[in-house]
Amino acid sequence: MKYLITTLFCLLLTLSYGQFCWDSQNSTTNDIIIDIDFAPTGNLVGIYGSLFNGQIGRTNDGGDTWSIVHSFTGEYLSQVYIDDAFNCIAATETKIYKSTDGGINWALKYNNPNSIFWTGAIEESNGRIFCGKGGFSINSGNHLYYSDDVGETWDSVSTIFDQVRDVSFHNNYGVLISSGDLFVSSDLGDSWTVLTGLPHSHLITELEMLSATDFITVGKNGEVYYTQDFGSTWTNVNIGTTEDLKVVEFGNGTNGIIGGNNGTLYMTNDGIAGPWTVSPHGGSSTANYLAIHAHTGTYAWAGNSEGEILTAPCQDVAIDILDLIGPDSLCQDDSYNYTIKYEVTQGIAENPAFQVLLNASNISSGYAEDIGVFGPGIYNLDLSSTLNISTEGTYGYIVTATPNLNETSTLLDYYGLNETENVFVKEKGTLSAESPLYFCPEDEVNLQASGDGLFIWYLEDTSSTPLSNSSVFPIEDLIYIVEADQGLCKLYDTVMVNLDPNCVTIQLPAAAYAFSPNGDGVNDVFVIDYLEDTENQVYIYNRWGDLIAGFANYDNDNVVWDGTYNSKVVPAGTYYFISEYNQNQKHQAWIQVVR
Repeated sequence: MKYLITTLFCLLLTLSYGQFCWDSQNSTTNDIIIDIDFAPTGNLVGIYGSLFNGQIGRTNDGGDTWSIVHSFTGEYLSQVYIDDAFNCIAATETKIYKSTDGGINWALKYNNPNSIFWTGAIEESNGRIFCGKGGFSINSGNHLYYSDDVGETWDSVSTIFDQVRDVSFHNNYGVLISSGDLFVSSDLGDSWTVLTGLPHSHLITELEMLSATDFITVGKNGEVYYTQDFGSTWTNVNIGTTEDLKVVEFGNGTNGIIGGNNGTLYMTNDGIAGPWTVSPHGGSSTANYLAIHAHTGTYAWAGNSEGEILTAPCQDVAIDILDLIGPDSLCQDDSYNYTIKYEVTQGIAENPAFQVLLNASNISSGYAEDIGVFGPGIYNLDLSSTLNISTEGTYGYIVTATPNLNETSTLLDYYGLNETENVFVKEKGTLSAESPLYFCPEDEVNLQASGDGLFIWYLEDTSSTPLSNSSVFPIEDLIYIVEADQGLCKLYDTVMVNLDPNCVTIQLPAAAYAFSPNGDGVNDVFVIDYLEDTENQVYIYNRWGDLIAGFANYDNDNVVWDGTYNSKVVPAGTYYFISEYNQNQKHQAWIQVVR
């Protein structure tokens, strides 16, 4: 296991990478690190591949900690690629594998027993992933393979190459090295044309495409060439070394890194033309740098033949994300609050910014700032979001911390994926309410809804008291709201109940059906004169159709309504009653309570 004592070399340069020093990371291997790649989403999830031991190393925190999560026993590993925090691709001697859990478990997706060795970068462009076959081949055949479904299936391009040492794309424009030749494509690799008249004196080992016209090559004896017209003309760049160069990577159109033998690392922030400047580091001076990943021009990792990994920039501020505190379960479209708990462990953080992903979807509106100046200590950042996941299931959070909004490429910590802060999302059921409904005076209206859950009805506002049942006796146009309680989810719909214009005009209640329960001894009770000496049932409702009183054998004396409900005097207004008497007779009318 190789673990370097951290040695910091800060460059007093204006270029983005050169402003930073290199930190050493514990790779947990002493094998040759042949390739290294980081996910574009989240930025701190990365994997490396080691050549002879076939090891997959993984980090969730930008390389602060690495662990070996898989070994391809008995196979040499050539290239690795990570599409997001979960989907990874690895190429060995004769096979291409895919992982959907971040590199822990792998499934064979392509096997070519005639191939001796896979080489060249696994390259992605416009959703297509390329993998080149180099070295020797038992039988002649295609040596560039591609996948349009993130590594599930593979096919070969129509052009037959001697071998493929490296391939690079910018959108549909690509270039590859085949033996000593360069080929270019302008149709995302469907067809290729060999470039003639190359000025190179030495073997080209790797290349990088920066635009539809610009690319750079590096090779043996420190040879560097670039073109800005898709290979028609070339310019030589003397970067100041005769060491064999192995790798070139650009994080954007201007900021690049070249790595080579015997500790060689060069940087530029002026594009392919340079100038290129030596980038001092604390790694081995005899190791060969074979793997570089440059991210957005300001963040980079370099791996070498002695199992060392370096990262730039080194950090003067350190933040650890301790926890994400939020609901364990939510319903689709819910709005909710959550809290990021973090610790500043080094330096002073001014307006630190956090990106929060749920199911790879940004829920923090880009980056959320914690406004203020924060020294060492533990802090909470309270945030809110609205859920936008449409499929029921359990989803995990990913949280990244950056120094501030001006340095979102410089990531201080990663939290998630393997943590326990997951949320269960419940899919909404259905709800449909019949609307509008029409009524005539004295009609009973049955409010109706269909769908999932328990239905609860309200008059006009869900903050009001729920109705006791869904049968109402309206006397004017009203709006009712139905709530479908589906456990985690609550759905709402409205019902318009309108007076039918074809009905006879409502008449005011007759005087016989008005009374004034004010305790003055005059007309204090509700008298129904036709019920005396009958067997009867009387039901009294408020204007919303709620039953507020019921009587058996109403006699206007001992069994009589005194204008109260639950021992409290009801408000003045219009009420409704139904009487059933003499076995088969029924009457219903309005009551006016006067105060």
